[in-house]
Amino acid sequence: MTSRPSSLQALFAEMKRRRVFKVMVVYGAVAFVILQIADIAFEPLGLPAWAMTLVLVLAMIGFPLAIVLAWAFESTPEGMRRTTPAGDEELREIVSQPKARRWASGLLALASMVLLFGTGWYMGGGGRRADERAPNRLVSEAQAADLRAIAALPLEDVNGTDENRLIALGIHGDLLTRLSRIGSLRVTSRTSVREYEDSELSLREIADELGVEYILEGSVQSSGNQVRVIVSLVDADADEKLLWSEQYDHAVTPDNLFDIQAEIAQAVVRELEARLTPEEEAVLASLRPAANAVAQQWYYRGLDAWMSGNDAAPAARDAFRRAVDLDSGYNAAWSALAKLESRLVWLGEDRRGEARAAMERTEALAPRSVEAFLARGYFEYYGRQNYPAALSAFRAAERLAPSDAEVAVALGLILRREGDWDASTKALRRALALDPRNTESLYTLGENFRFLGAYQAADEVLDRALMIDPQNSMSRAYKVSNLVDLERDVGPARRLADELALDPGEFNELQALSELAILAGAYDEALAHYAAFEPEGVLAEMERQFGKARTHGLMADEPSDAAIAAADSTIALLDRMSDTGVWGTTYRGLAHAVAGHPARALSLLEEAKRSVRSWEDHVDNTTWALRIIEGYGRLGEVERGFDLLEEMIDRPTVDLGVGRLLLSPAYDPYRSDPRFDDLVKRRGRFEADAAAWAEANGPWLP
Repeated sequence: MTSRPSSLQALFAEMKRRRVFKVMVVYGAVAFVILQIADIAFEPLGLPAWAMTLVLVLAMIGFPLAIVLAWAFESTPEGMRRTTPAGDEELREIVSQPKARRWASGLLALASMVLLFGTGWYMGGGGRRADERAPNRLVSEAQAADLRAIAALPLEDVNGTDENRLIALGIHGDLLTRLSRIGSLRVTSRTSVREYEDSELSLREIADELGVEYILEGSVQSSGNQVRVIVSLVDADADEKLLWSEQYDHAVTPDNLFDIQAEIAQAVVRELEARLTPEEEAVLASLRPAANAVAQQWYYRGLDAWMSGNDAAPAARDAFRRAVDLDSGYNAAWSALAKLESRLVWLGEDRRGEARAAMERTEALAPRSVEAFLARGYFEYYGRQNYPAALSAFRAAERLAPSDAEVAVALGLILRREGDWDASTKALRRALALDPRNTESLYTLGENFRFLGAYQAADEVLDRALMIDPQNSMSRAYKVSNLVDLERDVGPARRLADELALDPGEFNELQALSELAILAGAYDEALAHYAAFEPEGVLAEMERQFGKARTHGLMADEPSDAAIAAADSTIALLDRMSDTGVWGTTYRGLAHAVAGHPARALSLLEEAKRSVRSWEDHVDNTTWALRIIEGYGRLGEVERGFDLLEEMIDRPTVDLGVGRLLLSPAYDPYRSDPRFDDLVKRRGRFEADAAAWAEANGPWLP
């Protein structure tokens, strides 16, 4: 009689009889396929990053659960029932089978388990390189050092006519787009190179200012329907050595101009020995010219208008509209229109429908393009405040255009909304490496440092911004406001404001001037600044009335007629606006507090605090939190104020520096409490740590 199988043999025989191995194989294969589909599809669909983690965790948890269920139950014609243990004879029959038959299912089950858990380990970050696992996937510092740094200067308009200039502008702009899709090149963006259009500097001097090794320069001359394009590639590091030059003579058609750009880009790649990945070759192959040369000219007119600021948004929108009317398949123009319309939604205009339509048109034309991902990202960011979806879209754009400064800026903006300040700040540094003379990127980086409490670093960055554009209102306002925190004194900031001649008729400078006056106790001066401001639109007028109401509230405990009038105007204007969210609730609460309606004010401030504490936005929510704390102080609800102030004191926050805590009348109701001194000391330690971090991770400027 055959002996009874050993315990291990009996276990494996029982697992085979109960089809446990079969379940392991099927489960592992199906889970692997699902994980692969999720990895490919989730990001383009705009799903948040945690969705992939959830699928991964469920797949891992489900595996042992499936094994337990397979062991315990079996499927019969009568339905599911518990599996009864096998007899010795049945186990001996299984054990006595040939090895090839006996071991096959077990080996397949083992392979399936390795495949599943190996995939989980890799997707969880264990098998990826450090730069792939990091939240910010922008090119690393080490990789950046190996890139070929090139600046393509604006092409000279030989004719000196508007028509020829627009041809030159179109060729240059599309060429930059093409080059920025090549990961082994670091291409200076259009914003930084356009100021060298008529520069008398040598190529060596331009290269030094832009931080590049190579310069691409050329000219465009048209005659009738013919165009001549001459382009040269120069090694500025080698005594302006000419590496390559070519002349192109063609009829002026979109296809011909597109071919010229493609040939120039190919020559740059060849001469600089740059690497093109298969993915980059596919991206370049997917680029298409505008079908209409006039449409392309309107597109670049729109870009030029938009670069001059938000005030030019109507002109830019009209230009983009003309471009897509002339060429309904012009993907770049649709994307620009989507981004602009989304920005207008952010600024308070009711244009979400127009923004969505332009975004969806961009996606329909080229769903996997950089333009589509940027359109989607900005719509989710500005149009819907869905920051995880926006981040997902911007990440997808980054993979296709690693040398695009706009993508780097977009990541810097959205990462800080998500609370990843380190990654945001490094993304903005990367944007400046690609676009070193972009004042918007500079003052945004300066703002990051202000949030982080690294005021010396902010001061240096804002100095660079003002050196490039002394009249940029954001840079001027941030520079003055930052000086209060850096010096912990309002005097130097007020003197600087006088030196810079800040203008209360400009909104950003109005905010800085009025806050300086309030910090100095000069309330009448602050009110005079608001009186000098001439608002355009409901949002600007609401901000003016709110500023007046707040100033009146800080200068007197009891509501005056002027305070009540300004507060009532603020509330009436907010009622005219749609979708004001947490900031509208905060403003209403503080306005009711100023107007002497404590019950209504407290209800609104409590509602706003609940929204703020979701921390879905780590930028604006900090501003509203400080206004809520100010409102609590006015209402005498200092315990509620301290509760929120305790939560805020170690967070990256503008206007919560030690200088503000010591100077601002908003904190007068809290100063007599010993807890306030402790909070000031904690904030001081926060700022010291921030300064050390900024110094250790610098330099921040290219």
